Amino acid sequence: MKKRLDSITTCILFPFLTLIGTSFAFSIIISVLDSQRIIDRTFEELSNEINNRVKDKLTTYFSIPHLINQINSNAIELNNLQLDSQNSKQSQTYFAKQLISFRNDFSDFDRIINAIYYATPNDEFWSAEYNFGEGRIVSLLLKQNEAYREMYGVDRESGEILNLLVNNRAKYTPSERPWFIAGSSGKAWSDIYQDSSTTNKRLVITAVKRIVSQNFETGNTQFEGVLGVDLLLSEVEDFLEKVIQDINNKGLIFITQKEPDTSQSNLIVTSHRHDVENRRSITADDSRTFNLVTASNLFDKYQGKNNDTLLESAKVISYIAEEFDLKYQGNCRSTQTLEIVIDNEIYLVKVSGLDIGKTTRNEAEALNWCIFWTVPESELLGNINSDKKQVSWQIYAVMGIFLTGVAVIISYRIVKPIKILTSSVRSLSTSISNLSEEFTPPPDITRPSELSLLSKHFNTMSQDLKVAFSELRQKTEELEVQKNELTNLNGRLERTNEAFRRFIPQNFSDLLGRKTVDIQLGDSIRRRMTIFFSDIRSFTSLSDDMQTPKENFDFINGYLKRMEGAIAEHHGFIDKYIGDAIMALFDDEDEKREYQSARNAIEAGLSMLEKLVEYNKERQLLELQPIYIGIGIHLGDLRLGTVGGQNRMDTTVISPAVNLTSRLEGLTKHFGAQILISENVFRRMSRPQRERYAYRYLGLVKPKGIRDMVGVYEICDGNSTEVKACKMVNKEKFEDAIALYIKRQFSQASLIFQEILEACPSDKAAKFYLDCCENERNFSEEFGK
Repeated sequence: MKKRLDSITTCILFPFLTLIGTSFAFSIIISVLDSQRIIDRTFEELSNEINNRVKDKLTTYFSIPHLINQINSNAIELNNLQLDSQNSKQSQTYFAKQLISFRNDFSDFDRIINAIYYATPNDEFWSAEYNFGEGRIVSLLLKQNEAYREMYGVDRESGEILNLLVNNRAKYTPSERPWFIAGSSGKAWSDIYQDSSTTNKRLVITAVKRIVSQNFETGNTQFEGVLGVDLLLSEVEDFLEKVIQDINNKGLIFITQKEPDTSQSNLIVTSHRHDVENRRSITADDSRTFNLVTASNLFDKYQGKNNDTLLESAKVISYIAEEFDLKYQGNCRSTQTLEIVIDNEIYLVKVSGLDIGKTTRNEAEALNWCIFWTVPESELLGNINSDKKQVSWQIYAVMGIFLTGVAVIISYRIVKPIKILTSSVRSLSTSISNLSEEFTPPPDITRPSELSLLSKHFNTMSQDLKVAFSELRQKTEELEVQKNELTNLNGRLERTNEAFRRFIPQNFSDLLGRKTVDIQLGDSIRRRMTIFFSDIRSFTSLSDDMQTPKENFDFINGYLKRMEGAIAEHHGFIDKYIGDAIMALFDDEDEKREYQSARNAIEAGLSMLEKLVEYNKERQLLELQPIYIGIGIHLGDLRLGTVGGQNRMDTTVISPAVNLTSRLEGLTKHFGAQILISENVFRRMSRPQRERYAYRYLGLVKPKGIRDMVGVYEICDGNSTEVKACKMVNKEKFEDAIALYIKRQFSQASLIFQEILEACPSDKAAKFYLDCCENERNFSEEFGK
């Protein structure tokens, strides 16, 4: 019995069992608290706060339009606002200034008012609206007997009418619009409809006012027109979304309107930005009709859509609306509280009526909308449980202090023998690290019983380790010898690989899908790439001036060493050096974007020209003549692979595109150009990429061995500032002359080339083509011979 009481199991389990038992007892006490009463009180307080906030804000929102209409009606009645064709600009300015005032001076409503306008039965129309496409306020004018509105710019500060922006928009008939129909019949509000002038055809509702004139002699009245002010319902959505965010995204808010002569309600807006459109149909005159979705059918609308959040919230709205319409026939004159179970989750719902936009003449014209706020009971319960946890933790803290004292006393009986074993284990660990057979065995431990047994086994293990240490030391010495041999072999292999990589580019072997040392004779691949050729002009004469072979090779290597970096920096690699010439390849990592490699090759060529300028400065200091290079660039399909025999192998590229690129580089001498690119390279670049460079079209050539004519372009960015500017100023003339030259209209082309040479004597391409014109010979045909 005493042995069991001394065990580690008993020592550890006793305090934990005590803590668990105590916690369970206090949990039972806390669980009997009246959670439901707290939930009801919390819901009532939060729902009242939300409803009051929504009612206050929307009531203010929807009173502004009627205030604007009343101001404009008074201005018309007092002749301060004369809406006729003779005063169109004055009327436009009036509405523009008014819209600027209400969008700028009322910070809380700076976006809710979208447009202010007036229309007559004769379809005359004056308007100021915020145009989302223009990103500013504009003025719209529709004159009598015209079908299209004129749109004018508006000074954002003064409201003055500026220049005419558009005078051919879509056909517009004010008298057929929903707001005009509602206003002419004496209503205060239009139905909700889609405003075609806003981005994504936003939903709007228009506050309208019927304008009549009265003959005081006869007492008769005459209908003159309708005033209108547009409100964007998307701004109401923004406000509802903010309300939900302010309460930590608890629940959702939606607003409905009872469908006339039915017990169902239509959905207007939600805090989760649901699409409330039921259907959109196109009539014979291309006008669009619009219907709001029935709130109880919203879930059906979102079935099958890949948006779990909207689908779940749509389901909640549909269930709540269906239950409310069934129970109250969509009537929310009085505040109602509901509890609805959806998927085993209880939802608390507060419904209150909102009579917004009342007018003094007829309260029946108000918009009778219903505000719904719902939240899962579990979310409120989570907050309550959080409060309970705080109380629980206070109790646990008291119990913890008590149990800590008990645990300290009990743990001492465990810790002491464990420290003894720890010291022995540390000694053993040191011996293992040093491969030593000497370490301190632990003394005899009598209790707890588990530690006593562990101590005996530890001593047995330590004796076995002594034998193992001797064998391990011997194996370690043997492994150290093998490790040194392996290190030497790895060093030799790395040097061999490095030597291979200097003769066979790593990029080449990567394209073949092999390591450099694994390349086999006959390995090959087909690839679409950009080929790059550069060559030093007049290299033969430069070489002849050098006295020794060492001078020749020092010069070539000094030049190539400087140029090599320009290729690598722009994601290309050098395939081979051909004397002083460089052949490089540029492969695009994404084969769907070949133009990337074309742009990289051009950038590499420009970089080489910059490095050449610096190199020539160094040569000038040594009193050496400067050197010049030509660069040709073409894009095409290549065959990359290995060729050779049993004793000699090399990598190569086989393609007519290589020959064409070499020919382009040779053409630079004829045209006095530094960089020439083919039509393929030019077309592979997007328009914005082409516009980064100063280029011009040099005509068509037919290289030997190539069946089709090839368009050639010159990249002028490497020229001096003066030469580049001169070529770009005369670019259009030059290309017109090329077109005439291609048509063999040599005399006309000759006149233009002469004019270009007078303006730019250094334009060697113009001089070349002028000679061809005077001799009436076609250079593109000669080049193919």
